[in-house]
Amino acid sequence: MLFDEKEFKKIIADGIAESLATIARKREYLTVPEVCEELRCSRSMIDKQIRENGLPITRVDGKIIVRREHLYEWLDKRVESNNWDQTIERVKQHATL
Repeated sequence: MLFDEKEFKKIIADGIAESLATIARKREYLTVPEVCEELRCSRSMIDKQIRENGLPITRVDGKIIVRREHLYEWLDKRVESNNWDQTIERVKQHATL
């Protein structure tokens, strides 16, 4: 046998545990530049979302921070769903024009 199966499983489990620990250590709060990096968007877009669309923020000594959990909850509320029935109806309407 090339390897010990029990030892192999332990190595895999240790690797998974280490990965989960790394994820858990991720910062709970993000600065605006970190939000931009996380979402791959511009500062002006984030500023607009704060001003116009209620992106939840906290101010600490004038500095804006965003709780990671609140950011993703806010994003989840804005997910556009694909309602195929409506899409098909729009296609039919355009086809008859």
